[in-house]
Amino acid sequence: QVGDAKVFSSDDESEEDEGAISETAFSTNVYRIEKPAYIQEELTKNFGHILISADTFMEDHTHEDGEEHSEEEEAAADALAKAEAERILAEFLKGEITEEAFNALAKDKNEDSNEYYDDVKTGEMVTEIEDWIFSEDRKENDAEVIKTTYGYHVTWFRGNGEAYWFVDSKNDYYNDLVEKWIETLEKDIPVTVDASVADKILK
Repeated sequence: QVGDAKVFSSDDESEEDEGAISETAFSTNVYRIEKPAYIQEELTKNFGHILISADTFMEDHTHEDGEEHSEEEEAAADALAKAEAERILAEFLKGEITEEAFNALAKDKNEDSNEYYDDVKTGEMVTEIEDWIFSEDRKENDAEVIKTTYGYHVTWFRGNGEAYWFVDSKNDYYNDLVEKWIETLEKDIPVTVDASVADKILK
């Protein structure tokens, strides 16, 4: 039960060689149950996003001499990025809230390599997006423009994902399969490493 404690002692006798004096290593450990075992039933989150960065609009203010952009130019580019994100959001909300519609808007616009993130846990996303998708008020198909240091995200909450424990178990299972597959490959396919070539690659 929680609060229970028990002392465990152990000794380990070992002889270096025949006739040597035996040395005994002795240790004592105290273990206390702090809380009962549990599984993480919290649900992960699924969302899609379209990233619009102000950097894209800075291309209209390129300085050939390498001079840094002025605050006015940066502010103008930021305003254009925000306006574009809000335009995309408005267009998404006025139509059918589907992946097909979101994909069509993301095409040639999204500056992230991924449109969708599934089974997201806390600590995996930037604070602004994490706070939004994990809000207690969040409902499926909510959509909003969220600003982060990366730019403006047209963010679509697609609903809850799997429970934490299931996601962790699934990932552990597949990682184990991959490790075993690699071990099999290494046994079946001899690998020779040319140190001179490796050094050139590393350098």
